[in-house]
Amino acid sequence: MEDPKRFAVWVYTWITMLPIPDNVLARVIQEYSYPGITRAVPRYFNSSTFRQEWLTRRGRLLKAWKCPGVIMQGYSSKTQPREFYEKTREYLPNSKDVAVSFMPGGHFWPLESPNETTEAIRHLLTM
Repeated sequence: MEDPKRFAVWVYTWITMLPIPDNVLARVIQEYSYPGITRAVPRYFNSSTFRQEWLTRRGRLLKAWKCPGVIMQGYSSKTQPREFYEKTREYLPNSKDVAVSFMPGGHFWPLESPNETTEAIRHLLTM
């Protein structure tokens, strides 16, 4: 992780499914090059328990959600498979409306499919 260019190229090659423009990847490398980032990112993952966060959300937050929502996820994500989103409507029982939009791409779908991401956000704003 100490070499931002090498790390970003490796990660984006591993968990993306669609090509990312060179200028976008250059921006990712630039963002990852800020001092302290190579320490902050692993600290976040090592100190967070995603299971505990999920339990907290299910117990309190998701039931309180009343506004419409669109859950967006990469169709071919290696780290967050589509099966995670099958019961989305059940998880947001009090939401006015819930949609799941699977974007073409993998884990970094906003960069892989920016037009589809924008359309999903527009859909949310019309709900």
